[in-house]
Amino acid sequence: MANKSKSSGKNIKKGAKVNTAFKKEPTANIQFKQVVRDERTKKIVGFFFVLTAVFLGISFISYFFTWKQDFVQATRGWSIINDLSISVDNLMGKLGLLSAHVLIYKYFGIGAILICTFFFVVGINLLFRRRVFSVTRNLKYVTLGTLILCVYAAFFIKTANFPWGGGVGNALSS
Repeated sequence: MANKSKSSGKNIKKGAKVNTAFKKEPTANIQFKQVVRDERTKKIVGFFFVLTAVFLGISFISYFFTWKQDFVQATRGWSIINDLSISVDNLMGKLGLLSAHVLIYKYFGIGAILICTFFFVVGINLLFRRRVFSVTRNLKYVTLGTLILCVYAAFFIKTANFPWGGGVGNALSS
């Protein structure tokens, strides 16, 4: 009994070489189409879209209140991301400040808030695996609403220090 292996229960002679090589496990051939069609992938992507919508929403709202304090850092561009000596007042940090600055100040003004709804609608539809909201209708409303809001804001609120219409609104209204 002393010569038996504990793991396999086979008799092993003293001085005999034991084969310790592992058996090769069969590898699964996973194709890209299978990964894309997998339910877990859709839920992960949907969750990412919902998180993006929340992140952008908080970034945009925070930017409306802190743009004066963070304007100098935002104009420096994406180089501030890795600079640890720079602090910003935006609730979502440097990435939130820069994404809000680009989408609000440079492009769509107050209409950029509608972009969050598109990410939210796509994310919810992917999470629940059914059409909760119409993505195409939402995309139409977001596109049209963003353009109308940025033009109206740029046209009617010209005296403000902040460009409520963004770059697109200012270009289209003048």
